[in-house]
Amino acid sequence: FIKMHVFGAQICLLIKKYLREHDDEFNWEGYDVGYIEDGKTVPCWWCGHKENALARAAELKAKGHKTVIRDNATRKIIEQ
Repeated sequence: FIKMHVFGAQICLLIKKYLREHDDEFNWEGYDVGYIEDGKTVPCWWCGHKENALARAAELKAKGHKTVIRDNATRKIIEQ
């Protein structure tokens, strides 16, 4: 039972890693909100509506981060 549990956990971690690395292939709606750190975008939230994405970006800006909002339908950055 322990070996099966470890095997199942390893599969879950591999799938989670793949989905995180290939998010663009699966997520085609809504908005991704994140911030820039060391030249890379760090994703924080997915929002279904632009107003919610703007509110989340305002939260990050209040903490001193440079924010990024990406429209997943067009794959374009709408705010930095």
